[in-house]
Amino acid sequence: MEAQVYPLTMLESLRTIRNALCDDLEAQIQHIPTELLPSSTFFASLNDQDRTTAFRFCLLAWYSTHGTEVPRELQLRAALSAVEQDSLLIAGTGSGKTHVMALLILLNDDEKRVVVTISPLKRLQVTQVSDFKSKYGINTLAINDETPRNKDYWRIHVHNGKKDASQDGTAKHLIVTAEQLFKSREGHWTRLSLLLRDKAFRARILRINVDEAHFLFFAGTSRYGVQAFRPCWGRLDDLKVTLPQSILWHGFTATCPPHIQTAIEASFLRSGYPSESSRPEK
Repeated sequence: MEAQVYPLTMLESLRTIRNALCDDLEAQIQHIPTELLPSSTFFASLNDQDRTTAFRFCLLAWYSTHGTEVPRELQLRAALSAVEQDSLLIAGTGSGKTHVMALLILLNDDEKRVVVTISPLKRLQVTQVSDFKSKYGINTLAINDETPRNKDYWRIHVHNGKKDASQDGTAKHLIVTAEQLFKSREGHWTRLSLLLRDKAFRARILRINVDEAHFLFFAGTSRYGVQAFRPCWGRLDDLKVTLPQSILWHGFTATCPPHIQTAIEASFLRSGYPSESSRPEK
């Protein structure tokens, strides 16, 4: 009697895509309606490695969203440029910056790794958590001043600090407010700032996304004699020097005139970083 073959689970499908060769990916991508995909000219313009990764991105998005979404050309270019280096994406509201973040998370096959996104507003965190969980199936958790501080909550949802502990069930994506990355104004360590001092947790961080990156200038710096109203945004450079150099940093913003871009570069981007923009003047 032949063994029954069952359909792959979502996790198995995504793992298969992450490990498939280019020819297999190209064959699978034929099942996506042509009108939803970037042009064949775009794919042909890529080198072999980037073309393979672009096919992979398209299939990861297609499967994780249950056949409802694939990346546009700008999103693919932004994601490709960010796979192995710091990057900056300048694109308007509604242009799909969240999709780029999701592609880079979906590409990772190491269940122990975690991505941190710094987000400016708690209301925005709510929307982002919902999008990443419901649309892409990414286990995502918001961390702000309303997050429970008890150890069991953090062990179950964020990081199990026991030696050689499995991180099964912990969030693979943390969306945090900048204030949670540092001591409070009163000098108290937040739970997350303590965790960032933990070598095992730091080693798990794969990427740090800075969403609405222009906040580091408008909210994080003192100007015209007025103190910064959210000074933690102006301290991301301090955070970066305390973390492993292997962590990749990515900026996302719709507001990036030259002086803002210079501030972003000085704060967390390595020299030579690639940038993509939907702005015609870029």
